[in-house]
Amino acid sequence: MAVAVLSPVLHLASVEPAASLEAQNANVCKRQLLLDFIKRTGVSDNFHWGGMDTTVSSKALEIAKSWNLGLSDAVLEKYLWVGLVIGTTGYRHTPIDVQVLVSVYTLCATMCDDHIMTNEMIREFGSRFFSGQPQLHPILTALVECLSTSRQHCSPYMSNTIAVSTVDFLNAEMFMRDEGGSDLQVPEAASYIDYLRWKTGVGEAYAAFIWPKSLFPETKTYIQAMPDAVQFICLCNDLFSFHKEDKAGETDNYVSQRTAALRQSPLDTLEETVSRLVALDGSIKAVLGNSPERRAWEAFAGGYTEFHLYTPRYFLNELLPEFY
Repeated sequence: MAVAVLSPVLHLASVEPAASLEAQNANVCKRQLLLDFIKRTGVSDNFHWGGMDTTVSSKALEIAKSWNLGLSDAVLEKYLWVGLVIGTTGYRHTPIDVQVLVSVYTLCATMCDDHIMTNEMIREFGSRFFSGQPQLHPILTALVECLSTSRQHCSPYMSNTIAVSTVDFLNAEMFMRDEGGSDLQVPEAASYIDYLRWKTGVGEAYAAFIWPKSLFPETKTYIQAMPDAVQFICLCNDLFSFHKEDKAGETDNYVSQRTAALRQSPLDTLEETVSRLVALDGSIKAVLGNSPERRAWEAFAGGYTEFHLYTPRYFLNELLPEFY
C-alpha cells in the first residue's frame, strides 16, 4: 500500500530500535488513513466539540444512579463517560432528552460487552425480554427501560428497530461467549465477519437515534439511508478503534478477522475500510439529498468521529495530535 508523505510530521516516542521502526511505520500509515477518511468524507466540517454538556451529564448521572446497578460511583462514572461523549457529539443535533437516552443506553450496552455479568445472565436476556420476565441483572433491567423510553423519542418503526438491534447485539454476545465465534479464516468467510459485526456493533440502534420523531416525524424521509448508516457506524468504529486494539495485541476484532480471512495485511484492510466508509457516506448523502435529514446525518458523522477522537480509550492523540 502506498502511503503519502504526511504533514505535519508525526513524532513518535523512541523505543527499542527494531520494534520502534516497525511500530513507527505502522503508526504513520494508520495516521494517514485516518486523515484520508476525515478529508474525503468532510466530517471535520462538523467538528464542534467544546467539552461535556453539563445538562446532559447531570441528567444522565441522575438516571444511572437511580438504577442502583451495584457499582461504585467511580466505576459507574467511568462507563457513563463513554455514553456521554457519544451522546453529546454524535447526537448534539437532537433534543437534550435524546442525548441523555443515548448516553445511558450506551452505558448499559458497554457494560454488557465488558464481562460484568455472567454468561447465563446474557443468555437469558432474549427469552426474558420477549416473555416479560424480570432480567437477571439490574444492568439488563435498565437496558430494557431504555428500550421503553426510546418509544417516546423515536417512531414506532425505529423504536422497534432499536429493540431488535439490542436483542441482536446480546444474542451475538451470547454466541461469542458460549462458543467463541466461528473460526473461519478463508476469503469466503468475509461476509460472515460482516454479518456478525452488524449485530455486535448495534448499528441499527445508533442509526435510529439520528432522526428522532420530534424533528423527523415521517420515517419514510430517511429510512432509505439506514442500510448504509448501519454499516458506516460499525466500520467507523472499527477504523478508529484499531490503534487501541493493535497496541494491546488483540486479534478478536473486525480488522484482524477480516485480515485473516482475506489473507492480506492489516493496513490493506484499513485502507479497504476507509474506501468503504467514503462510499457509504457518499451514498447516504445522495439518497437524502439536500434536506434536513442529510444535515442530521452530516452532524452525526462529524460528531461520531469526534466521539472516537475525544474518548481516551482509543489513544488517538498518539496518531492525530493536531486535534487536541
